[in-house]
Amino acid sequence: MKDRPEDKEMLDKGKALIEQANQWEGKLVETRQSTAQDFVNYHGKLNAELMNLKSLADAHDPRITKGLKDRLADLEKE
Repeated sequence: MKDRPEDKEMLDKGKALIEQANQWEGKLVETRQSTAQDFVNYHGKLNAELMNLKSLADAHDPRITKGLKDRLADLEKE
């Protein structure tokens, strides 16, 4: 398709869509992590924050605190 001028618009839109998807993914997960130790080098993204919140809610005391609810509301906005 790259050699056909009539397909240039479709290729450009496809590239833009891929870039948009990559940016969205970068907000959800840390894509630079490649080893188990990389969590030290790179801050966790939305996925990590939600998993941390879930682990706090899954504690032996099943009561959901106002703090957990407030944090979930903040993460849902993100």
